[in-house]
Amino acid sequence: MYSDLYIGPLVGSTSTNQVTVRIKDKMDVNLEDLVLIVSKNKYRYLGVVIKIFEDNPLLSSRLPDIPRDIDSVYAMSYMNAIVSLLGIIREKVFEPMIPVPPSTGSPVYRVNKKLLGELNIINNPMYIGFHKFSGWSVPLNPDAVNYHLAIVGRTGCGKSHAVRILIDELVRIGRKVIVFDHSGRDYVPFFKDKYIVISDREIIPNISSIASIITSALGVYQDSYSRDYIEIATYLYSISGGDIGEAEKLLKSISSLSFKSFKKNIIGETIPFQEIMKELEEVASKIDLNKIIWDNHRFYQILASTINIMGGRGTTMIKMVLKLIKSAFIEGRLNLNRFSNRKYTAKKIAEILLNKDTKCIVLDISNETIEVRRGIVSDILDRLWFEIEEKLREINVAVIIDEAQNYASDTSFPSKYLIARTAREGRKWRFGLILASQRWISDLDTEIRSNIGSIIMGPLQTMNDLKEISGIINIYDINPNIMGRGDFYIAGLLNPFNRPILIHTFPGK
Repeated sequence: MYSDLYIGPLVGSTSTNQVTVRIKDKMDVNLEDLVLIVSKNKYRYLGVVIKIFEDNPLLSSRLPDIPRDIDSVYAMSYMNAIVSLLGIIREKVFEPMIPVPPSTGSPVYRVNKKLLGELNIINNPMYIGFHKFSGWSVPLNPDAVNYHLAIVGRTGCGKSHAVRILIDELVRIGRKVIVFDHSGRDYVPFFKDKYIVISDREIIPNISSIASIITSALGVYQDSYSRDYIEIATYLYSISGGDIGEAEKLLKSISSLSFKSFKKNIIGETIPFQEIMKELEEVASKIDLNKIIWDNHRFYQILASTINIMGGRGTTMIKMVLKLIKSAFIEGRLNLNRFSNRKYTAKKIAEILLNKDTKCIVLDISNETIEVRRGIVSDILDRLWFEIEEKLREINVAVIIDEAQNYASDTSFPSKYLIARTAREGRKWRFGLILASQRWISDLDTEIRSNIGSIIMGPLQTMNDLKEISGIINIYDINPNIMGRGDFYIAGLLNPFNRPILIHTFPGK
């Protein structure tokens, strides 16, 4: 059954890792070809070609003389292929183990698609492409999604196309999927008639995220007092509906300290920010975010009053208000009014996603500022974690974040923290991340990328990226120079083999 696919025999010494094949005359062999070794020791081995070289004993670099009749010498040339062993085949079951080396002289065959298709490799697999040379649809391990994936590659290599195929496959096998489409062009147009699509302009950030959006817009990350003032003022605005009188009354009533005590604490001891925030959060948990009408001017008033009541310096108040005016009117980065009259909260989106009839939600987050987008990502992940903690059950959700460098980098506040938590703990609750980015190493926070269990890797921007990736996921013996658009190496838990396999994504989408 293998005679028309015969490549040649094993030569030289063999091992449980690699073997050498003497290629039969005029036999066409490619890097990344899958081969079958029928050994005399009763085992059948599956392997992949990782190196091909030509040699001629009469043209050795060590010989002092060059033969005169070069044409005759060519007859002594031969081709060898180095094959990395992937595992053995028993009946129609593939086992990723090499118990003993194959025997020297064993025949080697190029594996045909029919033989590969008959193998039982992964239960209930996913498929996003086929082996580049055999045409075999490569089965991928769906459980690997719980241990998180990174999809990396330079611009134009086909990442978005691969992710679109993956989305449909995840839905097909019963996973719930939520997609954050950074550009609004890579997923929304393809799925708008198939899955639920929601725009970021319809989503209300939660109160904490709006406070983070304001602090980010004002650039006050390192100033702890300013950050606390903004957060307290945001909660006061939300609870009071923007009524400065109600906000002042609430701030004074939530602590046993009087107005004078606040001022005294500036000199004597630490202001009880945490206690105040705890009280505010408890009250705010009962309000309806949909009913809040946001207004820049009223927020300025409540912020100034908050700083004054809590004993802040007059200069602090002036600086903060000037920064707000600059961000809102001069730079146009902060317009609180746009958060009014929106339809969806993070809680509502989580409820829709976890509804038994929902398969996939695609969020178009291309319209808002990056601070708002990060807040939306953070809010929804946080709400999904609330559902996990509230009910202590698996949620079976895959989160896809496009252009992840904008949300999972070291400086992406506050979304980085929720993505990092999901990367650390999500596997226990079938809560997986799929992060698409051009450069995994430089783009993603260290804690996040160290918890990535699989990688789908297209052509990279620099060879240094390859070196960095290899420090976390095993991608040895690959040949990136043979990759074109739509080609990806799959490595890690997603891959059924102990070595990366090269696929070409299916057409369409």
